Amino acid sequence: MRSERELKTGKTRRIRVPKTLLDRLTAQKGKIFVFENRLDYRKPRTRQAVYKDLRRAAKLFRVTQTHLSPHSARKIYAVSAYRQTGSLQRVKELLNHDDEAVTMLYAMADQLEVRRKKK
Repeated sequence: MRSERELKTGKTRRIRVPKTLLDRLTAQKGKIFVFENRLDYRKPRTRQAVYKDLRRAAKLFRVTQTHLSPHSARKIYAVSAYRQTGSLQRVKELLNHDDEAVTMLYAMADQLEVRRKKK
């Protein structure tokens, strides 16, 4: 486990990575960053580059979701965590949210989407 500060919010964030995932990431990592910049290994991938990588991977695997982004992956993770634990408090901790209402929007995003489509 490791702690770091989030640039956007300034909050301290603890990162827990399962050992098997850590081993896989370590095996493929660059010299400094796991996802290094393609032009300079001393810099991480930019947010935009990760978004483009995700779009290319979605096209390759024929994922037809209309909007796919790293942020939508965060929502998918929240829905999955909520289904597994049934605890909104646990999902709030995992996502490092201050407001439980925001966490609820993330954790129940699939149900909200179904309701939106019915209208």
